[in-house]
Amino acid sequence: GATIEFFSRYTPDVNVDFFRLIIPSGKSFAEESVHPTGSFHVLLCEKGEGVLLINGDRITFCEGDVVSFYCDTPHDYENTEDRDLEIIGILTYK
Repeated sequence: GATIEFFSRYTPDVNVDFFRLIIPSGKSFAEESVHPTGSFHVLLCEKGEGVLLINGDRITFCEGDVVSFYCDTPHDYENTEDRDLEIIGILTYK
């Protein structure tokens, strides 16, 4: 049920993805695979409120919050509100 819109795509000479993740109310988004070792996310919560699950830890965030973490471990997102959760993200690869 989630939508990912890529503003840019990974290329070997740039090593970055820039994207928007939209998760509908009451839904979650599970990463299908772990990113390569050393990969790093910087996320801006543009709208809504949610929870980021990283290795069993729950990080709550809301509109205006920025969360950053090494994303080479399993991580999932949950929308905890009754409106869409919109996240702007940057993913850098080592």
